[in-house]
Amino acid sequence: MTRNNAAPCPNSSPEQATPPSTCPCIGKRRNDRHTEARHRPCTTHDTDLKQQCLPRARPARRGDTCIQRRESASGIHLTVTVFGSAARPVLRSGAKVGDKIFVTGPLGGSLVSGRHLSPPVRIPEALQLRSCLGDDLHAMIDISDGLGKDAMAIASSSHVRFVLESELIPCHPGSNWESALQDGEDHELLFTMAPGVDCSRLPLEVIQIGRVTEGTPAVLVVDPEGLHIDGSDLGWNHGA
Repeated sequence: MTRNNAAPCPNSSPEQATPPSTCPCIGKRRNDRHTEARHRPCTTHDTDLKQQCLPRARPARRGDTCIQRRESASGIHLTVTVFGSAARPVLRSGAKVGDKIFVTGPLGGSLVSGRHLSPPVRIPEALQLRSCLGDDLHAMIDISDGLGKDAMAIASSSHVRFVLESELIPCHPGSNWESALQDGEDHELLFTMAPGVDCSRLPLEVIQIGRVTEGTPAVLVVDPEGLHIDGSDLGWNHGA
């Protein structure tokens, strides 16, 4: 699955965002009636996609179908491309030294629990953060590849270092901070904001997990023993 790590629609209000459209591309196994797949869409997935898009006023455009010609059964491959625009997007490159680092919810264990099949959609939360924090919201991304790699995406783009406290990272039951760093498919928001902001005025719950410091871009996790563990490469490897 191809994943897009851009922060979802981080505008100050929904009216300022041009609703993105989606173009699905579906590949089926060679032995799954592949001849028909050349000439018609995979209607079940197409319908599901439209049901997700319509309540958010995001039109689903027609995509393409393709065949996976492999000797072994490789399942269904779905790639979705999202098109949209934002007047004042919150980028990965805006984190500043001294920023506080937050997430919007618990992490880890998505594949084992099956939560990856129905991930949360944090578009309303992203809009709320942008509206309430304004220019104090410096950088944001959704956690799809794991906290380690997605935090590194901000750190490298902003030329800063992330220092996370393992004991502050919220985890789903049965998970721990290590699985939160590498499991992925959580789709909670990871963001940084100015240190002087009062979080109590936010309309949603957020959890501080660390701070932004100077140094070579990296994601360092302070474990319960006080050791600094490099989590920069922990997460989904798209090249595997």
